[in-house]
Amino acid sequence: MAQSAASGQFLLRTEPTRAGFTLQNMTPEEARLATQHVQYLKSLLDSGKMSLAAQVFDPKGLWGIVIVNAPDLESARALLDADPMVKGKTFRGEAIPVRVVFEKVVESAPAVAVDVKTLESYAGTYKSEQIPLDIKAFVRDGKLFMQATGQSEFGLKATSATRFEFAQAGIVVEFDSASSFTLKQGGASSRFKKAVTP
Repeated sequence: MAQSAASGQFLLRTEPTRAGFTLQNMTPEEARLATQHVQYLKSLLDSGKMSLAAQVFDPKGLWGIVIVNAPDLESARALLDADPMVKGKTFRGEAIPVRVVFEKVVESAPAVAVDVKTLESYAGTYKSEQIPLDIKAFVRDGKLFMQATGQSEFGLKATSATRFEFAQAGIVVEFDSASSFTLKQGGASSRFKKAVTP
């Protein structure tokens, strides 16, 4: 007998409809929808309807998970169907009841001021041997920003001259030099090295 779940949480599992889809080989239309997809997820996060979103780099193919807060399965499915990449038939997915049993709450450190020259030394495009993502770092209005392949840019809060965070997504970036950093998110760590200097 299936166990009922009245947790108010649902796992949205999504996968590309196109065989061989990667973040690096997106068509212009897929890239346009991907930008809208990220903006949509941010709106869910800001409204409290989303708890987590993640990309899964499965050797068999990329797929994604999103945990949403909804009163019932129909409402969760509606959140999935409203995703621009699902509406555009670039992704397909399913909604499954889930209950998060343990979750570590990360306390945000206070912001500190970092010299603009130090921030500018971090600018460039970084690559990782661990995950197939390019990340561009740049400075705007005295603040460090990053943008991963096929995603929207996000501003980072400096907690030291070498440590930055984007609390909304649970991202911590730690520079060990002006040409490399470690990105930490959800218990995983990925090392990136600068490939292109602006």
